[in-house]
Order: sequence, then structure tokens, then C-alpha cells
Amino acid sequence: MARKERSSDTVFSRLRQVGEEAVNTILDELKINRSLRNRVERAGEQLKANKALLDKNIEFLLDLMNLPSKREVRELRERVDRLTGQIVNLNLKLDRLLAQREKTRAAGRKISKATSN
Repeated sequence: MARKERSSDTVFSRLRQVGEEAVNTILDELKINRSLRNRVERAGEQLKANKALLDKNIEFLLDLMNLPSKREVRELRERVDRLTGQIVNLNLKLDRLLAQREKTRAAGRKISKATSN
């Protein structure tokens, strides 16, 4: 069993090493080759623009289907969290008021018993 783990560790280490070498080779090429760097930069900008357009279209489709987007769900969750906090605060205040009211009533009962005796 330990032998299999060691062999899989070596396989993964070798894969990681090969991947690192490939990335380093690409980065070195980008440093040297200005036209390649410009093409990669343009491709990145185009990818960013396409993603923004795709996100906009998905949000439009979700709206057509009357489904909330991730942003809308996140905003609603934040609102629910705020409201939950407010409810907890109100409950604490109500508990304090009820406790104070009960103390006042108990004190009033003691006074009325004392004066009636």
C-alpha cells in the first residue's frame, strides 16, 4: 500500500514539475516575443469582453424566465441577514422591557401588600 502511495506521489510530482516547466517556457517566450505578448494580451481583453457580454445575456435570460440572478440572490440574502439581526435586537429589547415591567409589577404588589397589612 505504501508503495502505491509513493508511486502516485512521484507521478503527481512529475506532472507538477512538467507543468511548471511548460508554464516557465511560455512565460519566457512571452518576455522575448513582443508580438506573441500583444496577441495574448488582445486575446485576454477579448475574453474579458466576451465574458461581460455573456454575463449580461445570461442575466437577461434569467429575467425573462423570472429567475433571480446570483447577484439578486446575494442581495436578498444580505437583506434577510440584516432583517434577522434587527429581529434579534428587537427581541432582546422586548425581553428587557418585559423583565422590567415584571419587576415593576412585583414591586407594586409588595407595596400594596405592605399597605394593606
